[in-house]
Amino acid sequence: MSPTFSPNLVLVVTTSVLLTLISLSSGRIKFAPHNVNAYINEDTTTCPDFACPKVLCDLKRKNVQNFCENVQCVGIEVENCTENNAAGAGRTMYEEKLTMCGCCPGCVKYKGVGEECEQYPPPPSPDPECTDQFCKVLMNTCAPGLICPLVGHNEKKCSYKSTLTGGFSELTSCHDKRALAFSNDLYWTPRCEEDESYSPKQCKGSYSGGICFCVSKEGRRIFGTEYQRQAQNQTCACSRQVHELRESGHIASFHCTPDGNYEPLQCDTESGLCYCVEPKTGKMTGAVLPENEWKNLPCFSLNLTNFNPELGYYRVCESEWAPAQKLSLEASLHGLKVLSGRRLNCDFDGSYAPVQNMDQLTKCVNKDGTLIGAYRDSEDKHDTDCQCVRDEIKSWQEGIPFMKRCADITGNYDVISPIDQTAPQHWRCVDRDGIFFGEDIVEDQYKCCLYGNLPTYPPRNCDKEPINVKQKCYDPTMSDEWNKDKIRPCYFWAT
Repeated sequence: MSPTFSPNLVLVVTTSVLLTLISLSSGRIKFAPHNVNAYINEDTTTCPDFACPKVLCDLKRKNVQNFCENVQCVGIEVENCTENNAAGAGRTMYEEKLTMCGCCPGCVKYKGVGEECEQYPPPPSPDPECTDQFCKVLMNTCAPGLICPLVGHNEKKCSYKSTLTGGFSELTSCHDKRALAFSNDLYWTPRCEEDESYSPKQCKGSYSGGICFCVSKEGRRIFGTEYQRQAQNQTCACSRQVHELRESGHIASFHCTPDGNYEPLQCDTESGLCYCVEPKTGKMTGAVLPENEWKNLPCFSLNLTNFNPELGYYRVCESEWAPAQKLSLEASLHGLKVLSGRRLNCDFDGSYAPVQNMDQLTKCVNKDGTLIGAYRDSEDKHDTDCQCVRDEIKSWQEGIPFMKRCADITGNYDVISPIDQTAPQHWRCVDRDGIFFGEDIVEDQYKCCLYGNLPTYPPRNCDKEPINVKQKCYDPTMSDEWNKDKIRPCYFWAT
């Protein structure tokens, strides 16, 4: 039974011209599938579906431009959509643009691997058994990345698109990765766009200790990171735009904040014009001035990221990189090629990126270009990203203890790390973004099991350990019964 409420409950929707308070008609009123300051009238026959109240439906049908920008969604966060999920039993997760006619997020539950499915499933519906504050939407379909085969041994049961003959690496789209998350083979749930590309912003870990970061459409991490508990306004719009411009050969002079949003002041160095923008979207908000008058803009501040008054709009790294790029581009138009003695890698805030190539070595550097310790990788043999050492420096600068372990050569996160650096008695797997994962918290004497038999870590596997240690480790050549309760290696999970 759905809970009942007073007939005087209101739905608050702002438009560009007024604040509308709608009193719902008397009778039974249901909670929306999540709590977003809105209650849905029982009578939804004139709207697209149960998640689109009539007042918003009417605005949408009248093609009111950007009406979602004036709908305030409150009360639902990623952590409200997490629950313990049995393997193959589907998974509840956070999804953008789910309710309020596509304006607000919510919690959804799809069917997981092995669950029965239909060729023509019923439309999404609210969970009839939910009495919590945050109710999930039952999608009644297989999870994105899964299919409902009509023939074969998995007939009418949600299954992977691929047979996985080549392992998890065959699953490359965002929807494929989401499908892995539904069966607990992937320890985090990517956010996807309708075209199966990755959403600009991705989040991992818990709300209190996790991070949100920016990625390309292909899911590769790019500039822009924020603690998950502080990432409500993070959009990654700037990072995604700069990345795509650079990938297409353009000299992008936009400046992004550390979380991947736009800095309030931007200059287009090709046109020589500067202006103020809205940080989350990059939309222009005021007058346009010539580049030599950029400090007269109302959004100018001396607290701009990496601001150096001697360099003007350009920052410490791009002040060297951008002119070289312009020269190379100009030369190419005349059929010439410019040989540069130094390959610079600049972040999207104009500072030096963590990884720089110097003297045929890949080295880790600070934002000002100074070297970090002795981290150096010959010819980038180990796919260096320097993420761990950069995060460690950032943590100490903010007065936050850093509890992970960095790899000696690369400055990447090590494959495993102690739960507590001050007392390294229990260990877990760690991914490239510094997030703990896997089912097992392993005692110190068995930590070699987490490495498995990876050839890149021969000193760390269990080959030379006593037999009682080896017998605690997962063995892919043995039966499922033998491997029950064994310690599985980190590579067992997709990442």
